[in-house]
Amino acid sequence: MSINIPLGEVVEIKGGGTPSKANPAYWGGDIPWVSPKDMKRWEIADAEDKITDEAIKGSATNLIPENAILIVNRSGILKHTLPVAITRRSVAINQDIKALICSDRADAGYIAHIVKASESIVLKWVRATTADNFSVDNLRRLEIPLPPLPEQRRIATILDKADALRRKRKRAIELLDSLTQSIFLEMFGNESNHVQLKEICSRVTDGTHQAPRWASHGIPFLFVSNIRNQSISFETNKFVSNEEYLKLTKSAPIEVGDVLYTAVGSYGNAALVDSCKHFIFQRHIAHVKPLPDRVMPRYLSIVLESQTVRAQADKVARGIAQKTVTLDSLKKFEIPLPPLNKQREFVKKVEHVRKTALSMRNTQSGYDLLFSSLQHRAFSGQL
Repeated sequence: MSINIPLGEVVEIKGGGTPSKANPAYWGGDIPWVSPKDMKRWEIADAEDKITDEAIKGSATNLIPENAILIVNRSGILKHTLPVAITRRSVAINQDIKALICSDRADAGYIAHIVKASESIVLKWVRATTADNFSVDNLRRLEIPLPPLPEQRRIATILDKADALRRKRKRAIELLDSLTQSIFLEMFGNESNHVQLKEICSRVTDGTHQAPRWASHGIPFLFVSNIRNQSISFETNKFVSNEEYLKLTKSAPIEVGDVLYTAVGSYGNAALVDSCKHFIFQRHIAHVKPLPDRVMPRYLSIVLESQTVRAQADKVARGIAQKTVTLDSLKKFEIPLPPLNKQREFVKKVEHVRKTALSMRNTQSGYDLLFSSLQHRAFSGQL
């Protein structure tokens, strides 16, 4: 029979710290020192930085045992995600992470899964004062079902297997996405013919600078976040009337075959306009009109996201709060320009990879739904 208890009754919560960077005796040892950047895996056995035994003794960090649960407690990622992991060896942690060490009443795998399943609850506690964080006292008070240990272990094993399946599928999708860059390097890594973007486009401008007159419905107004994964999302809560749209786009109408490029913040994303749907966009998005007798629009869209071009963007992006690629800089980007038949061959290969990845993403959503269903059933006593 399962009972609900506060999480703090079955775990000890420990914090961490950062050893002095000025003391070389603290760094370069063999103890993984885990910070939020390492919390991208379910199991933690290593970290980017390592410290020594002297650092444990001489700083605020703690040695966390194997089979403890790590939770990011302070980070901008808490705006949307609660990173959770289990240690598979003794590690140290920094001050942005809390460690949950289970008593003999709780199974670490079970507790890790139930904390992750409580993500939506925990994220509501996040406060943005000096940094996004949440109260550890709230975590201690979190009500969790606690069945007998054998039942906890059974549930954890089932969820581990289901989660492993969806993580493998996600990794396969990531590998497919990286294939685009591999194909690019294989075909054009030694391409000697490079031209500036302005030489293969009839126009490189930005979106509207005028403050639109908003309408309750009508023509979608898009932002930088609407350009991602080589596609244009029309999910927005901002609209303009047809008259306003015609007024604002009169000098630069948006046409099929144009390319959009994000130039501020999450700069470097591109997408091809491939439908006749009317829309308008903010000035932080660049509007590129390729010359089709010189460059395939789809080829240009893909290449603008390549590492070759991204490296150029990183060099010229300026700004403190938000990095910006200016139009003048964008126009001077060096674009590899093979013959059109080679561009077509490249696009054909990439499109095949993208279709495969899209199919796998659709399947991935099914795995996610299955896992969510299993979580619900497990923690409501139905599994």
